[in-house]
Amino acid sequence: MSNVDVQGIEAFKNGVSFTQNGNMIEDLVRLHGEVTALAFACNYNRVGVLQWGDGTDGTKYAGLSAGAVAWPFHQVSHRVESDGELGTNANAEDTHAQIDLIRMQTLAKVLRHFSERGLFANSVVYWTNHVATGAHTVTNLPIVIAGSGGGYFKQGTYLVSNGQNGPLLSAIAQAAGAGTGFGSVLSDVKA
Repeated sequence: MSNVDVQGIEAFKNGVSFTQNGNMIEDLVRLHGEVTALAFACNYNRVGVLQWGDGTDGTKYAGLSAGAVAWPFHQVSHRVESDGELGTNANAEDTHAQIDLIRMQTLAKVLRHFSERGLFANSVVYWTNHVATGAHTVTNLPIVIAGSGGGYFKQGTYLVSNGQNGPLLSAIAQAAGAGTGFGSVLSDVKA
């Protein structure tokens, strides 16, 4: 079992701006994930929430491939160097794909800490974006769920929700013990 990166946590106490260095925000998310997994494993806490960036995420990622745009992430998501409508800049789309890969690698590191501590059998880690595209749609919103919630969810399943995310959120609440009267449930996600 790997240890929590205490030196990494201590290094963030100097108040640096994470939005100017995308690599730093990834380190911060990884460290928060480690601490959350440890808190769950010690039964110190049973619920954790981590927001990665903000609604108008100004994080700028460095070290991307040639041709990547150097815009803040929010503008990259719009595919145009503004906070307006959805653009069609192919370089911004490629940049977004590169940032998605970086974020998924960070998520994988967080999930590894949950796995190493034996937490997946009884927990649910829910990851998503707040919108699917810079046009602020929720159709085709990417969602990743890791863990079976005490056997409540099937593993290795891909579902198409047709933009209806409420039933999935209700299923997660029911897996956590909210009871069956809490919203409608996607029957396909249950074991």
